[in-house]
Amino acid sequence: MTDHDSNAHTARQTMRTFVAGVMYENRDVTAQELHLGESLTLLREPDNAHDVNAIRVQREEGQPIGFVPKEMAAWLAPFIDAHQMQLIAAVTELHIEPVTLHVRVQIEFAVPQTWAELSPRQAEPSPPPEYAIDRTQTGLYVLLNCNVDQFQTARDILTGGGYEIQRDGYCIRPSSKGRFFEWYLKLDPALAERDAADISDLLKRRMGAAGDGQQAHAVEELRRKYQQEFNALQSRLTQAQTEQRIAREQNSKAAAQKQAEIDQLQINIEHKEAELKNLKGRVQNSAAVLQALANRQPVISADYAEVLLDVVADRLTPRLSLDVIARLFPDRIVVLDSAYAAADDSAEFRERSKLFGLLWKLVNEYRAMLLDGAGDTEARKVFGASYAAVESETAASNAHAKRRHTFAYGGRPIVMEKHLKIGVKDSAHETIRVHFEWLADEKKIVVGYCGPHLPLR
Repeated sequence: MTDHDSNAHTARQTMRTFVAGVMYENRDVTAQELHLGESLTLLREPDNAHDVNAIRVQREEGQPIGFVPKEMAAWLAPFIDAHQMQLIAAVTELHIEPVTLHVRVQIEFAVPQTWAELSPRQAEPSPPPEYAIDRTQTGLYVLLNCNVDQFQTARDILTGGGYEIQRDGYCIRPSSKGRFFEWYLKLDPALAERDAADISDLLKRRMGAAGDGQQAHAVEELRRKYQQEFNALQSRLTQAQTEQRIAREQNSKAAAQKQAEIDQLQINIEHKEAELKNLKGRVQNSAAVLQALANRQPVISADYAEVLLDVVADRLTPRLSLDVIARLFPDRIVVLDSAYAAADDSAEFRERSKLFGLLWKLVNEYRAMLLDGAGDTEARKVFGASYAAVESETAASNAHAKRRHTFAYGGRPIVMEKHLKIGVKDSAHETIRVHFEWLADEKKIVVGYCGPHLPLR
């Protein structure tokens, strides 16, 4: 490389040309017509689809032969665009490969010193260069894989170390081990093996360069890593393709199942619509019953009774159940204040519908049998196990318990041992007792208690 003047900096770079896969066809043919020292033009190509910084290299007649390497183009393009400058280069080396006839062209061009000072080449560190030392009959060769700056640095290191460089440039032949390298430096063939070892040490210490064997090992490790990743991706692709095929095969079966589900849902909707219609009718009857209660109507029809048992009863607390029965049948039943008070203690009782049903039977079926002359033994069959005529022997012999079963009605005390029962646990949520007495002379049932199981003490 030579300096053209004090304000210029010379940059050397080799251009590669290819027959296939390039923007211009037959560039090798054009390059074969070049001659050393020929003047070339460097032109910006901002509309290049592959690189917005592209700089085309062409002959003066306009035939393109290639492009400035991408790294150098990224540095030069902003200056060329800003100054609207056309750079001129000269051909300094030509190499034609005898088999492929591909041409390697080395050019040299000058740029202003201010451009060189602003070069961003050191902004991003390049990977360490790879080198090999090869001895032939014609000389000792230092072979390098690196960028142009590292190549120039290697030249300077060897020259500064006292080694004369007879020739340098771009490689066109492989090394003795069969590997291709980008650059070569030809030294004196008389250099000994010790000199080769010293050169190797210089490159390692000054440039951090890696020997041919080290670099090959690293490349092999990378190759293994990428092969493993490729195999994993290939396995995932195969699995995905298998799953896709199975999904297609099952698609028709899944569609049939979905249609069957839709048909069943349609049937369920129709059933629910019928149930809703029936429930609306019951709600209307329930509204009539509630209106009758508000008006204190004493007589209800059988339809109203069914609505009360099926729809309303499970919403009535024990107090409300007593109140509804008392309002519906004021001529059949009397509910004492003591019963209402006890019912408040069982407000959280859960079997509400069952309690209301027992009270309903008490004022209807049970009372009717007593009026017809049936004895209590016969009449209590209406309730089954939910009825007891007397208290247990323990409670009957307990004076305290007897007092708790005594309630005042009409100015006189009445012992009420008859009772309806739900549950056996000591729990206001699950157990309730209704104590009452039948007054034959008044043809009425008197309820004195409706609440938790009465204590013995």
